[in-house]
Amino acid sequence: MCPKMGRPKKAVNNDLPPRMVRRVMKSGTAHYYYLTRTSGKIPLGSDLAVAKLRWADLEAQGSILADDQFPGASRRYRREVLPGKSPKTQQEYSAALDRLDAAFEKFRLPQIRPLHCRQYLDRRSAKVAGNREMAVFSALFNWAREVGITDAPNPAAGVKRNTEGRREVYVTDEQFAAVWKQAGPELQDALDLARLTGQRPADVLKMRLSDITDGHLWVRQNKTKARLGIAIVGELADVVERCRNRPRKATGLYLVQTNTGQRMTYAMLRNRFEEARQKAGESWQFRDLRPKAATDLDDVRAAQELLGHRSETTTASIYRRLRGNKVQPVKSRPKTGS
Repeated sequence: MCPKMGRPKKAVNNDLPPRMVRRVMKSGTAHYYYLTRTSGKIPLGSDLAVAKLRWADLEAQGSILADDQFPGASRRYRREVLPGKSPKTQQEYSAALDRLDAAFEKFRLPQIRPLHCRQYLDRRSAKVAGNREMAVFSALFNWAREVGITDAPNPAAGVKRNTEGRREVYVTDEQFAAVWKQAGPELQDALDLARLTGQRPADVLKMRLSDITDGHLWVRQNKTKARLGIAIVGELADVVERCRNRPRKATGLYLVQTNTGQRMTYAMLRNRFEEARQKAGESWQFRDLRPKAATDLDDVRAAQELLGHRSETTTASIYRRLRGNKVQPVKSRPKTGS
């Protein structure tokens, strides 16, 4: 039996090195490509001399993958990694990858340098969003190294991020009450659960009636996977009882549910909260309730346990908001003399 032979090169490519092909456009301009060993194509440009130099560089690296280019690695990352993250994180990462794809679409991973990362951050008008996108870039690059797409060092490592101002908003009880009074029943339930448990919005919305066992509300946090049981006592007991027994047309599985028994989605929460906040004339955000819970607990250790942080430093430095010290005025009168 004859050994299986590879497909012969087209005559138009016979003058080119192995794995290099040309494509002639209608305009007559020729574009050159490198054929990877996994059936992908890497553009080499329209200048034959430059294309051969790039070809030599690729050949020197040995077998490379089709997703050695950033968009290819991004597509594989979306397919293999994102499904394991929470729906909200998937949405955020996907949006970040869309921007990164546009910025690095012509780059192979080994071609990206720290300078390119710095330029990306400098040119991004939304500085905080740019930091988040560069964090996604770094996560993707580290993953690409782990799975063998590239062995190039992560160019984002050591690149200083844009300066971010620390969020210092503390929601007072009066500000909370103002929005609560403008909220519908299901939003009131969500607000109270977030304020009393200190959990993230997504974790509040997924709380089920079946999560209540042994006098505790058990939560598995989406972000950290931490599992904690929050004792159902005091005001939380009243709120849970209200959630369970609120009159509805139908009753579903969740603590926070609509009048028809449906689970409140994140979009519903956002829209209802924005409407109530505008009516109340307030500007704080739903996410500020997590730091409020951490701040309202006088014990930092207790706040750390409630929020599910591994480090007490995270709770103290990021989630505890400054309210200012309450002090007493001078009580003694100055001596006036005779």
